[in-house]
Amino acid sequence: MNSAPSSVAPLGAGALILAGGSLGPVPFEERLGAAVAGGFDGIGLSVAEYLRLRDEGYAVSQMREALDRHGLRLAELTVFTGFSAPDALVGTAPTPHLRYTDRQTEATFFEMAEAFGARHLQAVGTFGTDVLEEDAAERFAGLCDRAAESGLLVALEFVPTTNVPDAGVAQRVVAAAGRPNGGLCVDSWHHFRGRADDDLLRAMDPDRVIMIQLDDGPRSPQDPDFITDTVLNRLPPGEGDFDLTSFLRLLRGMGVQAPISVEVLSADLRARAAAEVATLLGDATRSVIIASTNPRT
Repeated sequence: MNSAPSSVAPLGAGALILAGGSLGPVPFEERLGAAVAGGFDGIGLSVAEYLRLRDEGYAVSQMREALDRHGLRLAELTVFTGFSAPDALVGTAPTPHLRYTDRQTEATFFEMAEAFGARHLQAVGTFGTDVLEEDAAERFAGLCDRAAESGLLVALEFVPTTNVPDAGVAQRVVAAAGRPNGGLCVDSWHHFRGRADDDLLRAMDPDRVIMIQLDDGPRSPQDPDFITDTVLNRLPPGEGDFDLTSFLRLLRGMGVQAPISVEVLSADLRARAAAEVATLLGDATRSVIIASTNPRT
């Protein structure tokens, strides 16, 4: 089980997480300082970034000390790609930006969870197909069981170009798996750039929503490749065409109590100073949250 519980309070509906991809590969102390400047309660980190820090000589004990000193939690681990992909695809790259997670990478996720008391691991399906594997629920259940040994929740994220393209399919997989630590990641980008069907959100079990990811963007794609557009062209909350106010109002009205991870993957933002970006994202997100709690006008 998780051997390094954080001294920071648990993350609930009012908590904000600065997703790892919202910043470039900045020094760890700079990442934490930026998160504090932006008013975040926790951060996310990818396996690649964690291994880069380790290769640079940053010990786990140093990272834990820095997190505690800044009053932050390493809450989010990204991203387990292809939770139900056929074994022949494991370790291959479905896109230039992603690689299907192999057992070594999975073990590193669990190492991170146990070292830092991480809250959740994001998982996505198989790219380039709309056919859900017959054993998808069983495979998701297996991932949840392995993650539970490290104290992790597993948040299944629907992505339009995968075989878990929307909230309806994700809900069915999670329900069929039936694991107490398995649930949903609801990302505004994938909702609005996907089917954008609010009825699919309403059909979710609110108690199964582990995390909300908030980001904005133009309604029309800026790149013909969905994944390229996804990792380069997002906008801070409130600066794009997505109706984030109604999106959040709907989720909270359903009773969703999950924390918000601010994941603005943007080539423009990654080129700017980390503290500037985190402050911009924190302020923008809080403005959307406040607007979502106001009565409709």
